[in-house]
Amino acid sequence: MKNVVIRFRNMKAVRVGKGIRKLRQQSNLSPKQLADKCGITESCLNRLEDGCELEVESATLEKIAQALGVCGRGTLSYEQLVDLFLYVAKDERVTLI
Repeated sequence: MKNVVIRFRNMKAVRVGKGIRKLRQQSNLSPKQLADKCGITESCLNRLEDGCELEVESATLEKIAQALGVCGRGTLSYEQLVDLFLYVAKDERVTLI
């Protein structure tokens, strides 16, 4: 997947962050543990989960999804990754692999 910068509007950023947080909690990972697995800072992850980060690289979302076990490397486009996190944010249960 080509690494692109994804720009969110406020509510979409909040919903994507909510999806990331739900998956992290379902995986029984602390923010620090997930950030370490993804190679990002805990403060970056917290900003994403809080919906404060309005721009994110698609590679970062892919690393998060991989660390959470919801996709393999290069299996989803950045649009599909965003859709995945939005789907989870709607209180849907996702089976982790």
